[in-house]
Amino acid sequence: MNATPEPNDDPLWCNSLLSSGKRTWQYEKRFALWMLAWAVVVGICMYLLRHDLVASPYNWFVASIPLILIVLPLRAYYIFYRHADELIRKIQMEAVAVGFFVGVTYAMAHRLLEAAGLQPASAADTGVMMLFAFGFAQIYGAWKYR
Repeated sequence: MNATPEPNDDPLWCNSLLSSGKRTWQYEKRFALWMLAWAVVVGICMYLLRHDLVASPYNWFVASIPLILIVLPLRAYYIFYRHADELIRKIQMEAVAVGFFVGVTYAMAHRLLEAAGLQPASAADTGVMMLFAFGFAQIYGAWKYR
């Protein structure tokens, strides 16, 4: 009996919604881990800045740490996309288009609602809407083309 599982039997990568192979799954996992690490750094920096735990001359340095570190998940996504097959690239591009459309629509609609008396939104709110739409569009695209 063979102790090594076949690639299609490996639950760590073959069940991924967005990957079609072991190598693509490795790049996708690397991107996800970098994004998670970046989100943790953003949370820590926000906590430090909001609770005045950083001395005044270092506020800008702490605020710039996530801006500098975003290069790492962006590079990981670029590598993932470059090694993805044609179907995964199609799903990713459709998800980017949906995320962009939802973000622009949200920003425009919110400006109109602000004129009607709604509280102003921050740019981060629009970014969150774009990211959620991007994620849901990836899941939908993977389901649609399964």
